[in-house]
This record gives sequence, C-alpha cells and structure tokens, in this order.
Amino acid sequence: MKPAWCAPDRARHYVYDGSWPGLLTVVFTVFAEKSAAASVVRDRAQVSELFSTVRAVATDEAQATRVLARARTLLGPRRVRELWCCHLAERAEVDRLLVDLFTLAFTGGAVDDPRDPTVLGLRQWRKHVRHEKHQMEAFVRFQQNTNAVWTATIAPAYDVLPLIAAHFRARYADMEWLIADQRRGYGLHHRAGTVVPVELLHDAQGMLPATPVSMAADERSYVRLWKTYFRRVDIPERRNLGLQMRHMPKRHWRYMVEMMGA
Repeated sequence: MKPAWCAPDRARHYVYDGSWPGLLTVVFTVFAEKSAAASVVRDRAQVSELFSTVRAVATDEAQATRVLARARTLLGPRRVRELWCCHLAERAEVDRLLVDLFTLAFTGGAVDDPRDPTVLGLRQWRKHVRHEKHQMEAFVRFQQNTNAVWTATIAPAYDVLPLIAAHFRARYADMEWLIADQRRGYGLHHRAGTVVPVELLHDAQGMLPATPVSMAADERSYVRLWKTYFRRVDIPERRNLGLQMRHMPKRHWRYMVEMMGA
C-alpha cells in the first residue's frame, strides 16, 4: 500500500534536464520531500495547468547514485537496464511512468503485476524502443568519405544510439566510423575498438547531411553499383509497397543509399 503522501492531491509537476541521472534525482526528491509526481517533464512549457505546483530539479550525481544502488538491490541490474531503455523514448509519459515504478518498488509495491498500468505501460514502451533499435541495426548505411571514415546519418524516433553502439563496434571492429543522429545533434565515433559520443556541428546545410559532402571517389562507384543491384533484383509485377513500408518504414528511406531519390 502506498504511503499517504502519494495521494494525487499532494502531487506536483517536476521539471528536469532529461538525463538519466536527472530522472533518478527526481525520484530522490519525490521521497525526500514526500510529494508524488503529477508529471515529469523536460521543459517547463509542457506544464499546462496554470495554478499547479512546479518543482525544478537540478541533477545531483550523488543522489542519483544512491537511487540507482537501491533500485539495483530491489529490482536487479537487468530490470534497471530495461527501465533505462524506456527512458530513451524521451517521452514525458514514460518519465512519469518510470518515477511511478521506482516509487512502487521503494514502497514495497508489486512491480511485476502486468495488470498494473505502470508496469504494463513500461513494458509496451520497452518494446517500442527495442523495435527502433533493431530497425537502426538493419537500416544504417555507411558511406566512406575522403578522410577514410565511414559515415552514416540516422534520425530515429527514440534515442537509440546508446543501444546500437555494441552491435556496430563488434560488426565493424576494424573500421573507423561515425553514426550521426541528425535529430538530436550528436553521434558515436568508433576508432580502434573505442566508441565515444561526439557533438555534431552546424553549418549552412544543417547537421551532417545524409549524403556526406566529401564522399570518397571509390565510394561513388560503390553507391552506383549498389543502387543498380537494388533495381535489378526488383520485380515490378510483385512489388508490394504496403508490405515494404511495414518492414522498412518510409521515414528511414532518406538515409538509405538504395532508397535515396525513391
């Protein structure tokens, strides 16, 4: 049974910086100040209620570490990682569900009951994020530039770059590559077995265009060859665009070599 301070009439809106440690700091604040979360947002403008109580929470690494240690003890490392994956959805709805789940766990609630809206909601969001992860692993297309760096641009619905890093590090261990998330303005750079996040720079054409400006000369030939192969294996009479877009959503086409110009 939840404590009295979890009652809706004592809840308020929390604003934080959008980071995982920031969300854990929100959880710490909820318990320290005994005020449940009516919402958890990353921008004050997302709070639409005029006379609501808003609490801005600054990220505190020490507090976040305490919450994380307690969560791992109660839920286990695997379950905590699943919750972190949900956080990558970058949705206010998910952030609220996460705070509610931590509150449920820390007050002795049933965190595995699929009938609970919080548990069910997070399971569904985890599936969405994992599905996007698998799509990125399948649809990333690299092109070599003049600096011998293999570059790919993506714009996933969720922040899945941290989830796909291990896959591409293992698959292309001998290559130097960069996967850039155009929507979020950062990327992953791999060199000699090490993957590090990098910030993308803006220019007159935007953030890291889908087709690298300085494409290597040999790469242009490979692009033409791949597009020719893709056209040759196509059978117009058996084409099913609806099925194709279900398995390869059109929002990814602009970043896929074979679909550019389709």
